[in-house]
Amino acid sequence: MRKILVSGCLNGRPIRFNSTNVSVESEIWDRWESEGRLVSFCPELAAGFAVPRAPAEIVGSTASVVLQDQGRVEEDNGTDVTDMFVDGAKLAAQQAMAEGCVIAVLTDGSPSCGTTYTYDGAFTGGTRCRHGCHGSASQ
Repeated sequence: MRKILVSGCLNGRPIRFNSTNVSVESEIWDRWESEGRLVSFCPELAAGFAVPRAPAEIVGSTASVVLQDQGRVEEDNGTDVTDMFVDGAKLAAQQAMAEGCVIAVLTDGSPSCGTTYTYDGAFTGGTRCRHGCHGSASQ
């Protein structure tokens, strides 16, 4: 059976930076869960972040740039947490491979999991699509 890596907060666990979760109500999700296909993983917890934790955003670039060691992730107080986010990404990839995951369902907006958009690094609610374009958080 094909496994699916999912953001840890999607399984009802209040582990996001602000101690919340993201609820998923879907027949397909329920089926995948009953079949034991979901592999729940939080890169931020795996990297050693606490709950709650300071909000963090990718500053002035995209996740792919951060992973090329040319960008950074900062908390809203200016603390550079890039290394922890990169470690979390590596751990997520290792977990996905170890479990044989063929797809991932991740939480948008997160600097760890955002696949279509992340916040733009200004901590004002603005967003950036994964290719670097700008938008609004209501996308």
